[in-house]
Amino acid sequence: MKLATWLAGPAGEALPRQVLWLILTRSISALGAGMTMFAINVWIYEQSRSYALFAALTLLTSVPNLLLGPMVGVIVDRCNKKTLLTACEAFTAGIVLCALAIVMHGPMALWQAGLVILALSVAGSFRWTLMAATIGSLVPKEALGRANGLLQALAGVSEVSAPLLGAVALHALGPAAVFGVDAATSIVAVLAILGLDARLLQPREQRGDVYRFWRDAFFGLRWIGEHAHLRRILWFITGYNVAGGVFMVGFVPHLLTFANQQTLGMALALEGAGAFVGGMLFTRAAIDARKAERLVYATAAGFGAVMTAWGFVNGPAGALVVAAASGMLTSTLIASLQTLWHSLVPPELQGRVFATRRMVSYSLIPVATLASIPLASHVMTPALQAWPSLQLAWGAPEPGGLGLLNSVMGMLLVPACLLAAAWSERQHRARAREHLAAQQDGTQPELALARPAPAEGFSSR
Repeated sequence: MKLATWLAGPAGEALPRQVLWLILTRSISALGAGMTMFAINVWIYEQSRSYALFAALTLLTSVPNLLLGPMVGVIVDRCNKKTLLTACEAFTAGIVLCALAIVMHGPMALWQAGLVILALSVAGSFRWTLMAATIGSLVPKEALGRANGLLQALAGVSEVSAPLLGAVALHALGPAAVFGVDAATSIVAVLAILGLDARLLQPREQRGDVYRFWRDAFFGLRWIGEHAHLRRILWFITGYNVAGGVFMVGFVPHLLTFANQQTLGMALALEGAGAFVGGMLFTRAAIDARKAERLVYATAAGFGAVMTAWGFVNGPAGALVVAAASGMLTSTLIASLQTLWHSLVPPELQGRVFATRRMVSYSLIPVATLASIPLASHVMTPALQAWPSLQLAWGAPEPGGLGLLNSVMGMLLVPACLLAAAWSERQHRARAREHLAAQQDGTQPELALARPAPAEGFSSR
């Protein structure tokens, strides 16, 4: 089956060419960026042999999301998105070329590696919000599921390819080759973005003065706060990210307690392959906002079950199954979440609202990352020592503490997802009854899953 046929809608309608071009461009750039981040992470660990320093520098990637999120959203809504996309890729190319110049004249210092990570994370923060808002502007509502599914599928390809290509290039040719490839992919992305129709990406916001800029920086937070449905989803996904952060930071250390680096490479490749399969399957499903919300809760519950099982795994075969399942579930969850928010948030507000969503939902990931180490070593490991019967499931105390932490987080996540799904269904049925009663009375209230209007008193301009 041809890709165009696979991506066609129920009536055979294709995704807009501009959207396909943009998603493909982003995937090429993501491949180079993934190679660079892999090379820098490996180099940092090989130079320092310090997990604490490695984790601290890794946490730098979350700083721009927390500090710049509100400002990024205002800029995205006020400026031409084609110009911003071009600037992001050009900035990335400039940073990577600076890193290339550094390694060409000698070894890179740790502080220089930290600055490169921070700068690339700033560009990534802008790019994520830009991509989300741009897809919301270019894609018809009925095609949002297909566009988001394709984006996640190609992200899975990058996840598979970037570490493999990065490892080959790093060990065979050195870091200069990795940085050179990344710079080249960014330059290709710039040239491709120049082919987009700028008229389709014009801002719908007036630039306004400095006072309005800072006022609008927190518009997304106020707007979400005025809409209980979105607020409830945001709190749910923020809690989910706590469990996801524990899984993310503990996956590699836990796997290496019973497997070798070859198994790790296969697991990472299968995780990306699972993400590709999940994204492609999502493109074939007819997903509206209601189905997308149900799928968010279902895939989050599935991920909780996978986390629970991951704590018990003590062999390579189980690790490979968990990696593929987690990649598929995460890809489907992200595509569902993006489709849901694209359906509920007006396009002219998506920059500010999506940036706020990212800032809030990612806010607890650093906390989860930092807390996972003492929780595993000072809570879960002593629990295994105090109750030897637990060792039958999770193994010896020293390596088993991290596995027990994953299982506990998964066991908490599953019922939380089921409760959230049940509450959502209850709220939806209540709103449907209100809507039916209002129709009988001759009035027309807003449905729970219709796009909310801007909050009263908050200008959308």
